[in-house]
Amino acid sequence: MIGGSYPGALSAWFRYTYPNIATASWASSAVVQPWVDMWTYDEQIYDSTSQISHECALTLQRFQQYGTTQAIFRNAGENNQITDVLAGTPGAGMLTDDFLAYMGDIPAGYVQYGHATEFCNIWDGYVDLNEQDLFTAVIYYEYNEGNYPWDYSTAKGSKIQSTTIDTTYSSRQWTWQYCTEFGWFQVASRLHQERSEFVDEQYFANQCNEIFGLDMSVYPDIAATEAAFGGGNKINATNTFFANGKEDPWKWVTQLEDRPEINQPSVVSQCTGCGHCCELYTPEASDPQELKDTRQQIYNWLDLILNPTQLLE
Repeated sequence: MIGGSYPGALSAWFRYTYPNIATASWASSAVVQPWVDMWTYDEQIYDSTSQISHECALTLQRFQQYGTTQAIFRNAGENNQITDVLAGTPGAGMLTDDFLAYMGDIPAGYVQYGHATEFCNIWDGYVDLNEQDLFTAVIYYEYNEGNYPWDYSTAKGSKIQSTTIDTTYSSRQWTWQYCTEFGWFQVASRLHQERSEFVDEQYFANQCNEIFGLDMSVYPDIAATEAAFGGGNKINATNTFFANGKEDPWKWVTQLEDRPEINQPSVVSQCTGCGHCCELYTPEASDPQELKDTRQQIYNWLDLILNPTQLLE
């Protein structure tokens, strides 16, 4: 079984549950560990961007801090830039905290998929801007890229509130999963915040309650999830290879320790640009050597499992 991200976790879980059917699992960026307040996701944003450019990470922090200040003004009914940039758009009435969640996710897609360098190259152009101009420049750049804050709206009447089946939209289903089973709430880091402190566990609890009416004193039911799927990152699935990329924020909810006693290796490709499911992409001659080495290690490992007679030669 081969899979990446949530399907990577499914691959490991399938091997654990049906070892008589699946001989082995290649679990890439496999999110097998439920975790409510996943602050390490935000910390990875800081770590990856600061390794590219310390100014990049600091500029991102200035942007988030200014946005938080504007959120306070907006909630108090005072003049603020959040209301200004949303005026005349489908997001004009969106909740302030949803806008802050949108701001926090601006660097996420870049870093998660190994494009921290590209992100910081863009943000190099913002370093010398004051906070007001920085905020405006970033938001309108994202608008031009098709990344809209109103896609994050959870208010009544928003798309995520709709129960109408839409085969092109899966955010409601994914939100239900993390609200009830896994958590993975991407809150502000405890060490180096790269998103607003208002994007906290309570924000996500309110979101889950607003959308689904869930009692968040009960959910997410981490214990039930671990019991059903083999124990989180201590999953006792034999013949399972966990592979991750250095820059992937999701690596903090996977298996990062070798467990040779059950043939469960874990390898992190320690290379710039190695992000989510990096070894599953089509190999290129220009790939970092560390990534090439990880792929070869996986191929060799699988070959020994599928062709055990080689061990006798």
